[in-house]
Amino acid sequence: MEEDLIFGPDDLSMLDRWGETEVLARQISYFADEAAVEAMLRHLHDSPFVGQLEQIAARPSRREPFATRADLDPGFRDLMCGLMDFDLNRRLTVTEALAHPRFADARDG
Repeated sequence: MEEDLIFGPDDLSMLDRWGETEVLARQISYFADEAAVEAMLRHLHDSPFVGQLEQIAARPSRREPFATRADLDPGFRDLMCGLMDFDLNRRLTVTEALAHPRFADARDG
């Protein structure tokens, strides 16, 4: 799974027909809980993008949130969830990400 294009279409031949809206919808379905979407909306407050984000977030999703995926390496899952969190206060900083155990070999080697 770690090698898959998780934000892209299931059929890669459809990639050129995808727009930013569908990519964002997938990102929300995998990484944004309700509290994180609300935090992002507060952050964007008067942006014209708020209405579009609200519509995308309201779509039903058939995808399993990344945080609950038992088939993924726990360290990878933790890192990705931290990097992709929609709540900017919970999202990993660069320093925190580089200190993550997934990068131990790069730091130590």
